[in-house]
Amino acid sequence: MIAYKYFFIAVFVVALLIRLPAITYGLPYGLFGDEIVQIAAGFTMLEQHTLRANFPFYYLPPMMAYLLAPLFALYGVFGLVTGKFHALGEFRRFVLLYREYFLIILRLWGVFFGMASLLVFFAVARKFFDRYFSLLAMGLWAFDFLHLQESMTGRFWVPVTFFILAGAYAIVRIYESGKARWYVLAGCAIGFGFGMGYVAVLLFPWFWLAHFLRKDGFSLFEKIKQKWFLFGNAFSIFLIGIFSYANVYAFVRQFGYSGAILLNFFGVLVSTQFKPGLSQGSHVANNFFAIAANFRDLNPLLFALGIAGFFLFAFSREQVFKKLFLIGMPLVYLAGASFVFPWIDHRYMMPAYPFFIMAAIYSLWMLWRSVRMFRKTSVCIMCIGLFAFPLGLDFFYVRGMLATDTAVQAKEWAESVMPEGSRVITNIYFMNNKAGLEFLRDHNSYNWIDSRNKYLLSLPDAQYPHPNYFVYDLNYLRDASIFRKDLPVDFIVYSYYFKEVKTETIDSLPYHKELLKTFYPKQEVSDVPNLYGNLSHPYSYLPFVDNLGPYVEIYKVIQ
Repeated sequence: MIAYKYFFIAVFVVALLIRLPAITYGLPYGLFGDEIVQIAAGFTMLEQHTLRANFPFYYLPPMMAYLLAPLFALYGVFGLVTGKFHALGEFRRFVLLYREYFLIILRLWGVFFGMASLLVFFAVARKFFDRYFSLLAMGLWAFDFLHLQESMTGRFWVPVTFFILAGAYAIVRIYESGKARWYVLAGCAIGFGFGMGYVAVLLFPWFWLAHFLRKDGFSLFEKIKQKWFLFGNAFSIFLIGIFSYANVYAFVRQFGYSGAILLNFFGVLVSTQFKPGLSQGSHVANNFFAIAANFRDLNPLLFALGIAGFFLFAFSREQVFKKLFLIGMPLVYLAGASFVFPWIDHRYMMPAYPFFIMAAIYSLWMLWRSVRMFRKTSVCIMCIGLFAFPLGLDFFYVRGMLATDTAVQAKEWAESVMPEGSRVITNIYFMNNKAGLEFLRDHNSYNWIDSRNKYLLSLPDAQYPHPNYFVYDLNYLRDASIFRKDLPVDFIVYSYYFKEVKTETIDSLPYHKELLKTFYPKQEVSDVPNLYGNLSHPYSYLPFVDNLGPYVEIYKVIQ
């Protein structure tokens, strides 16, 4: 018993420690997609003194913004009390100029939900296995590469999976005991899970099944009228209404998009106003193959054992409801996602992933219960295989997180050699001076300028941040015809992941240039994936890099 407890604690502590390096990684850049929009929503709520996060730029469910806004306010109050900020205007200036540093708070929430999901997953697994196999399942979830990366970021997939697992535990307990507190917890998990990520609404059918399939001697009509069942449903629906109203834009964008794709798939053509490209369909068959490919990238043995575990569980003597839940929940989610998403990215699989882990562990559990020694040996070998793949990826990824991102290295070096006021063509962030901002405002391809740049244009010269440059930002200046020989340029700082894109961009610039410095993730130049958003074939890249990030090349333009 003591050894078991120490092992449990060791797994939890190690899992926590390997997630901490990402909290400040890459700053002052926001490298992970969907992060900075959460920061912007939290501060916009504070600035507008509103509880509604219904902003045209905020395309995500609003609960994370609710978790962030009070902490941002607390940081501002603390800064005012301690003298870091002498007035509210100074705090606003700090936010506008250095908003990326508030990603630390967002990522801490990611780590918190990542660790909390381990505990609740262990509790769910205990409903299916003995404590040792439950600990094995928790360990596999703790060191899974997808879970590791997503709980290092401010994206919502790990938090929403936490609520799904919390709801799963409450739903199983409803089936077992029918006590009032589990109805309340299930309602909270569905409602707050919806506010974090809309997919938590899929818990509703299992909530109802657990209630109506439970053998308690009540008739169907009596069960419909049971007050705690009604309360759990009403409370979750109330929370769903609140979160939908809190960000109508995101609700309409997501459900309008999903509904339109479903209708288009079945031949009912609808407007594409919600999102471009709906008429192309959902590519359902391709998504099924994408799911298998994603498992190949993350843990192919887990996929094989998971499928076997689902079949074994289906023909086991377990309770019918538990069969329906363990097998049905991930399949319904993945089938639905295949219909409503144009593609299935790796992180989209997160809500189904813990169920695959339980199914894989069930395969091993059934084999272990055989009395034959060679079968137990095979279980040990398969356990080693299950852990070897993700642990190897974890090691190389954490090693990269402990190093400095190549884009950050390049920025620091470039600022040390480029005289202030230099004219720079780049696709990484440098402080733009007023002349550069005015050029960007007049020539950018999107006819748009963000709040930070608007603020910078309003600053008097004496308060303008240094160092600053005249920046031709390639993220906004998509029209290559802007760059003519008579347009003065001093330096080019260009980052890329694919050689072809780099060649097309750099060769199209009509300037003679001299290569000054390179910052490469690995010595040889070849195509590499952007692992902050694309986990395809990570094993073919991670072991061979010294740093994470893109290739960056710095040129001096010869006049």
